[in-house]
Amino acid sequence: MAASVTAGLAGTAAGFGAVSVFGVSLSAWSAIGSGLSAIGTLLTKRPGVSTGGSPVQQTYDPSSGLPYPFGRTAVAGRIVYGTVTGPLKEGNKYRLFYSVISGVRIEGFESFSTNDETVSFTSDAGEGASGTYKNRMWQVRRTGAPDSRSYLRFTATGTKDTPADHGGNPPEWTAQHTFGEMAVSLTACEYDQKVYASDVKPMYVIRAARVYDPRLDDTYPGGAGACRANDENTFVWSENPWLHALTWAMGRYQNGARVLGIGAALAFLPVSMFVEGANIADANDWKIGGTAWSTDDKWA
Repeated sequence: MAASVTAGLAGTAAGFGAVSVFGVSLSAWSAIGSGLSAIGTLLTKRPGVSTGGSPVQQTYDPSSGLPYPFGRTAVAGRIVYGTVTGPLKEGNKYRLFYSVISGVRIEGFESFSTNDETVSFTSDAGEGASGTYKNRMWQVRRTGAPDSRSYLRFTATGTKDTPADHGGNPPEWTAQHTFGEMAVSLTACEYDQKVYASDVKPMYVIRAARVYDPRLDDTYPGGAGACRANDENTFVWSENPWLHALTWAMGRYQNGARVLGIGAALAFLPVSMFVEGANIADANDWKIGGTAWSTDDKWA
């Protein structure tokens, strides 16, 4: 019975597919409604045990899943390596940690705060903090863009505390240790009980994952631009939920391997419906923000 009802509904939808409301076909409205229903279900259901935890709470599990933030959002980062280092006579005064901010390239970093205080890095050639944490905190970042995939380390020198010339770089890491297309940060904190009365609680506000937009692809009917589905370096930043849904369905790849998303071939995706949904979202100023994880159910 369920199968026959489903088939009947499908036939009805096909019959009315040519009818449009406000310039959008009924079949597209149906698909959009189903998508919104799925999003609503995702937002209201209890997370499964495989989820990556809170994106705004720093975690220390190097073997856990990759974060996939989207839109303009706040993340704490996932620590994948941490150590203490520095001259032995000074008692290993630096605490270092590498944090993965996103499993894929992001558009950019907007701000950083710790313990609810915004921190600007304007000293020591842009690596050193100003204000409360001056001469006590340093940070370097990578967005994952092609020109920012080099070995992540401190390079600024010249003051009595800069990590680069005081044994403050990670001792086990070399130029062979890179993060590829991930967005990452390296933070160094110099021991000072007056400054660090409690643990460091970082928070990054970022413009997160970039997406494929068929409307900006002149190889797609009606598109105009250089955006290409098979080249993530041409992707653009967007808060449009339908473009993120399309890009997630396509999957995210690094070195030819899928690292996030479903991995469906573009030829088998209803791209035109995603485009219609994206146009409606733009018209209504609908936006998306948050974080998914590689350990989540990618079909949810």
